[in-house]
Amino acid sequence: MSSEPKLKQLTAAEAAKLFAVDVRTMTRWIADGLPARRSGRAQAIDPVAAVAWVRARDAEAAEERLEAALARVDPDSALGRKRMAEARIKELDLAEREGQLVQADQVEDTWLLQVVALREAVMDAPAVAVQSGLIDTDKELALEEILRDALAAASKNLKAVAEDLKARAEAGE
Repeated sequence: MSSEPKLKQLTAAEAAKLFAVDVRTMTRWIADGLPARRSGRAQAIDPVAAVAWVRARDAEAAEERLEAALARVDPDSALGRKRMAEARIKELDLAEREGQLVQADQVEDTWLLQVVALREAVMDAPAVAVQSGLIDTDKELALEEILRDALAAASKNLKAVAEDLKARAEAGE
């Protein structure tokens, strides 16, 4: 058994008032598929079903208008490119407000601090290894050189990755 109260069926005139449209519009909507049943000479309209039908019809009409507008935008025209760019900017602004994006300089600053901390920790490793007795003092400089070379190679690779990312960003990928 449904807990929702049964709403009164409306006449076409009452439904027209509900939707603030002319009775002729309501008659046309019924002909277009608005759920109604004959009750004698009049139409009996369930207000819940009518609201759902109007909302679905309006959503479908809005979708069709959007598709038609997008079809009219020539992406190769200056105006089309401008509109596409404006839409992209709005999407990015929204993504940033929702916390899905961060500013590149914030990432760069954080990355730089982490890389410096990593370099210091790696370059301290030979001295720590000597102090803990893992290697002899005479091997400390050789280990420092190996680690310095490894960090230089990693730095070179990171620069190549950064340049690639920058080129991709400029190309719009």
